[in-house]
Amino acid sequence: MKPFEIDDIHATALANIEAEIIDAIDDYNAAVMAGNNELAQMIHLSIQGLQRRKRFAMIPPSKP
Repeated sequence: MKPFEIDDIHATALANIEAEIIDAIDDYNAAVMAGNNELAQMIHLSIQGLQRRKRFAMIPPSKP
């Protein structure tokens, strides 16, 4: 899902990762409220992976 486009490709990628994290947090909260601990744990691991991707995406691109 691309909520918006930014002229800067790097900023667009970072914004897309942040949107994925927000969606995953919503899914996590729904799983916890439903009492599905196994699903919540899997989503939690997915969120951690997205946060690692975000940290990597925050590294500025190198200039040639």
